[in-house]
Amino acid sequence: MLDETCAGATKIIRLLERDETQAREIIHQNKDKEYSLVDASSFALMQRLHIRVAWTYDQHFEQFGFRRIM
Repeated sequence: MLDETCAGATKIIRLLERDETQAREIIHQNKDKEYSLVDASSFALMQRLHIRVAWTYDQHFEQFGFRRIM
């Protein structure tokens, strides 16, 4: 299954150490929100890649400022 994913059009982008640091800062700066580390890591990665739209049911993305499709 993994070989099929890697061979297809899917591009795997790994978090950098700075993304992890940014994710922890996002959580620290938004203590009134219930962002998980996965949410915050996604936010940091999306910011780095200048992605503004998320295909998700998770309302946290919209709450953080991304446009949500779903």
